[in-house]
Amino acid sequence: MEMKKYLIIGILILGIVIGIFIINKGVKENSLDCSIGGEPINPLELRGETDYNNECCEGFTEVRNYEINEDGECEILIGSPYLWCVPCGNGVCDKFESIEENKCNCPEDCK
Repeated sequence: MEMKKYLIIGILILGIVIGIFIINKGVKENSLDCSIGGEPINPLELRGETDYNNECCEGFTEVRNYEINEDGECEILIGSPYLWCVPCGNGVCDKFESIEENKCNCPEDCK
C-alpha cells in the first residue's frame, strides 16, 4: 500500500512538471510551418526561442492584439508578446479563442 502511494505521488509530480514545461515552451496548434487563424507567431525578438511559427500561412495577416477602450480608442492588449494570425480581408469580423478581429487590427472586416 505504501509503495502504491509513492507511485501515485510520483506520477502526479511528473504530470505537473511536464505541464509546466509545455506551457513555458509553447505548443504549436497545427503541424504546418506557418500559423493559421487565431494562432500566435513569434515577434522578431523571440524568433527561434519558442515552438511557435515565425510567420502566418497564406491568406492570414499578422496583427497585434488590440482592444477597444471605453472611449472607443485602440489600445494594445498588455501581457502578450506575440503577434497573431487572422484572416483579415475575408469580409468577416472573426473571433478566435485567443484574439478577436476588431476595428483596430482589421478595419477592413470590422467597422
